[in-house]
Amino acid sequence: MTIPKTAPVLLGLVAILLSACAERAPIASAPVSVTPTGNPPLRGVIGFEPTEVRTRKDKKEVTGVSCELQGVGYTASVVTPALVNLPDQKANSQPVTTTCTLDGEMRSTVSQPYSKTSASNRSSAAANGGMLGAAVSGFVEGVRDKSNDDWGYYNIQVSFD
Repeated sequence: MTIPKTAPVLLGLVAILLSACAERAPIASAPVSVTPTGNPPLRGVIGFEPTEVRTRKDKKEVTGVSCELQGVGYTASVVTPALVNLPDQKANSQPVTTTCTLDGEMRSTVSQPYSKTSASNRSSAAANGGMLGAAVSGFVEGVRDKSNDDWGYYNIQVSFD
């Protein structure tokens, strides 16, 4: 097998593009805790899941942006980049709205909770059983009781692009 002469150039370009995507400001502060609002109350919390909050403008990360997170029964205030401990309420976990303000401009995003247990099961099935494993896993996930799953949120990113 011969390697084309352009392969090193293409590999170098891919490495540069991947490193540009991977540049993220370090999170220097401890995770921020949510503040229960009591209206409605924060119920059924089995733990807290550290979740990143980041902001972007012109396709680059922007730091020092104030953000407010609002969920059912709680709020939190952070300055990006930050970690916030979002509540794990199992299958009762609710969406969280993050609103950030940069130079007088506000942007919001809504983050949906997901079953980390289901995601892990699907990943394992696909890795061990290929397409058939993924199909069987999808069927099982559809009928499986998810009430005791571990729930979390994907990292939150608010974009000003």
